[in-house]
Amino acid sequence: VLLPLLVSFLLGVVTIPLLQQSLNSFSLSKLVYIIPGGVLLIILSYCIYAWQILLLRQILRVKHSNQHFSDISSQAWRLFMLSLLLGVVSLGGIIALGLLFSLGFLLPLLFILILPIVIIGFLLLAFLFIAFSLQLLPFVVLENSSALEIGRKCYQYCRADLGKSLGHGIISLFLLILTQIPYVIFTAMTGGFQQVAYPIHYSLLGQVLILPMSLLSLGIALAYC
Repeated sequence: VLLPLLVSFLLGVVTIPLLQQSLNSFSLSKLVYIIPGGVLLIILSYCIYAWQILLLRQILRVKHSNQHFSDISSQAWRLFMLSLLLGVVSLGGIIALGLLFSLGFLLPLLFILILPIVIIGFLLLAFLFIAFSLQLLPFVVLENSSALEIGRKCYQYCRADLGKSLGHGIISLFLLILTQIPYVIFTAMTGGFQQVAYPIHYSLLGQVLILPMSLLSLGIALAYC
């Protein structure tokens, strides 16, 4: 079950320096390479995550759990559709908050009141996005339903026990942020992507520091299931 994490680790070690170099010496002519490379990286990421889901299904002894290419590709497509669904819903919230923020410019007297509401709204929207994404995990792992059906079932589950769902989300998010602190400190000390040359050993160390969060994410997925 740790094999997808290892593949993701190696992929990060190789691609991060390449990405950094592309950003530092960006030009329109490089879009010919950057766009296909970015699309390929996204596809690989979804396939690795789908592979991880299928391994979790085997551990939990879910029926019809195979690791054939067709199974990985169909699982990756379902994950992509779920991401798209969450993105569309989140976009609706962002547009609503953006309109509210724009109202503050039209009514300057209310801007002081509107600004805190917009900031809190964005933070709340980000938290709900993460909490709902985590709550999707058992439905993704344990069921073979479509993305839309999974979204509907998860919404009904969260609505029926909102307090428990939010509580789990707060605890999970706190633990994930805690495991990310070493990487954030490392990035701040090394300059991250702002460096002109990003040494391979920096990339390696950065991925090592991300491992605790990756392992915790796997543990959270099992716990939710």
